[in-house]
Amino acid sequence: MLISIHYYSPAEFTIAEHDCGWCEPRRSWGSESDIAAVRGDFQRLRENFVSRGIPVVIGEYGVLTEPVDRKDHASNLRWLETVAGSALEIGACPILWDTSVKEMRFLDRMTGRFVDSAVGDMYRRLMEGV
Repeated sequence: MLISIHYYSPAEFTIAEHDCGWCEPRRSWGSESDIAAVRGDFQRLRENFVSRGIPVVIGEYGVLTEPVDRKDHASNLRWLETVAGSALEIGACPILWDTSVKEMRFLDRMTGRFVDSAVGDMYRRLMEGV
């Protein structure tokens, strides 16, 4: 048995599009309390599953990348790094969700490269610590 979850917290930042009707979209993320909330979520995964020998897969996570949503680039990078890093710290497997078009476009599937080299660089740095 294993646990697989999708992680998009806080939704107001990660998946709320510029014209959504259910909340006021956030354009930035990365305060101390933002980071603490993500780390707290992953510590609960560690306590409830990993510590009991149950593997955890973050089967999907990501943040909007389409320019029309006006997400702060540094905030996107910080969120991606915090989520992936927190997953790796507890021994979970993080899987970045990529639509390859529009909303969550991270990979160019024709070249096999990251669309945004800063995202690729961030993941390479994270993997050096594993």
